[in-house]
Amino acid sequence: MRIRFTLAHAQSADAVPALPNQISVTPGAAQLLMEGGEGFAFTLTVRNISNQAIGITGAAVAFVKFDGPDPTDRLLAILQTNTTCPKNNLPSNNNCMFTFDVTPVGSGPEKENLDFGITTAMFTVTPNRGPAVSANKDFLVRDDHASTTPEPATLTLFAFGVLGLAGLAQTRRKRTAGQFSR
Repeated sequence: MRIRFTLAHAQSADAVPALPNQISVTPGAAQLLMEGGEGFAFTLTVRNISNQAIGITGAAVAFVKFDGPDPTDRLLAILQTNTTCPKNNLPSNNNCMFTFDVTPVGSGPEKENLDFGITTAMFTVTPNRGPAVSANKDFLVRDDHASTTPEPATLTLFAFGVLGLAGLAQTRRKRTAGQFSR
């Protein structure tokens, strides 16, 4: 007597297809920040790209990288201040926004004239359905000690250029006057 056993294959959790992105995230424009200066309001636009209403459960910010000639010239904080994103009913193909206060670090050591740092921040928005979506944004923070006054060598070079152009103009005037006086 033979007994046959048939094993039923249960579908594992990783075989279930993943839900595609339900939202898109677009960072707003960033402005130049001065070390020790005032911050600004930064907006993050969230768009429902699904075919049904969804909710937005929240947004998070993480600093990813501090870079540039002086990485100490960076952002101090990015704090969420406002949102128009509903917790449970953002209609399909509609937008909502998160607003953040972006604050640069206070005054730091002066290094050189072209002293700046770049902070890369990652904004992650989580819908109530589907995966969280992230977008990175670079913020440039310039040193508050950076001078806008030209160096003496630059002024000297500029002066020689002006004198040279004046001499060239005078030579041309003499030549032109000499041709008409004959």
